[in-house]
Amino acid sequence: MTGTIEDQLAAQTPFASELRRCAPDVALVVILAIGAWGLGWRTARAYRQSGSIAHQPAFDLQFFGVALMQACGRGAVGIVTGDREVVPSGTTQDRIDRAPVQEFLDGRRERVGCDQIGTVASMPLDAMLRSSSYLITMISTTWRLSQPNWPSIDALMGGLFAMTIAASYGIARLGMGPAASAIVALFFALSPLHLSGLSNLRDYSKAPLFAIALLVCGILVRARLTRSRMFALAVAAGAVLGLGFGMRTDVGVYVPLIVATLLLFMPDSLSRSWRFHMSGALACVAVFLAISWPIVAAHAGGNTSHWAILGFSHEFDSALGVRPSPYRLNYLYNDGAVATIVTAFGQRIAAAGDTVMQPHTYDEFSQAYLSTLLKTFPADALIRMWAGVLNGRQPAILGCGEPRVGIWTAGGTVSRASRLDAGPAAGMAWLAERRGGSSC
Repeated sequence: MTGTIEDQLAAQTPFASELRRCAPDVALVVILAIGAWGLGWRTARAYRQSGSIAHQPAFDLQFFGVALMQACGRGAVGIVTGDREVVPSGTTQDRIDRAPVQEFLDGRRERVGCDQIGTVASMPLDAMLRSSSYLITMISTTWRLSQPNWPSIDALMGGLFAMTIAASYGIARLGMGPAASAIVALFFALSPLHLSGLSNLRDYSKAPLFAIALLVCGILVRARLTRSRMFALAVAAGAVLGLGFGMRTDVGVYVPLIVATLLLFMPDSLSRSWRFHMSGALACVAVFLAISWPIVAAHAGGNTSHWAILGFSHEFDSALGVRPSPYRLNYLYNDGAVATIVTAFGQRIAAAGDTVMQPHTYDEFSQAYLSTLLKTFPADALIRMWAGVLNGRQPAILGCGEPRVGIWTAGGTVSRASRLDAGPAAGMAWLAERRGGSSC
């Protein structure tokens, strides 16, 4: 050991000074996170007790059903309880007693014991469920620790909400003082629009990930990081988004945001350090792909066209700022409605029987149907995509009110619509569906 005690203390001074400088931020983040966790927990519980679970899409019943089976050590298992299907589509099914599993998955029962499930058959998951396998694992792990029960899911929602609020404080802190940033985070936590997202775990799970991605971009732009810290931050961002991709595949759109920041918006000169910026971007993408690869492989052909078809729903017209046309490509933002249309379309073009119960066939027909829509109504898809870009700069709630953009229609599209024989529901381009998720 070399140097006097005074020299050693002097060498530690910068680190101690950094800790003292960050102490107010750390304290505020802890206070905000604890308060947000309690608020998120109570809000999620209130939504559940008001019956929000019973009104969630059928896919969520399958989703929680698989998590329940995994938590009880049954693996990837689907079941049918009474007259309500909670089994991954395209798999073998067994029937068990209607209660208590159905009551639990419907939200009418707060907890269920693994010994109450009965005997079921093991079966593989379809692509749609495999694409959310990390979120299923997170839920099943929570239930393993506390027995399958809904209050633990409320607490999990509170944790995700706390992460979002903590990240929002960090984002505000990039340009404000601690007190002002805390006020911004508090207003964000109390936003009714934000709190309404706590009614659905799968939908809300991407909110903290988006906030973290935005915070990472802000740090990269605002802070003059050393190369090692910048590289570590890029790798960490790739890892977090890779895990998030297994919760909601929407998270994949955040990766280009970080890559673009690394390549185009860093404070140092790109001409002098472009190699390092490029290596950071490649490292971020590589880590993301390494962690998310099981989901990427499962999601290849995993009903992506189904989500795109949902985007033509008229329920997004106000948020996008487009006026209704004389015809509608979709009436309902509803998975079951789209599945019915794709099934009918598939039965017209091939004698495939019930395509909904055949995941690979269903994906082929949904791709064919989406392709038909885009070829027949190209202008509708383009205007929705462009409206999503234009209105993406505004909060979704500002999309309510008078429409600002009209729908362009290609010549003859109305007359060609009759040849689709699509029925009452089918429609939106993927980007517009991602950008306009609120209703007025």
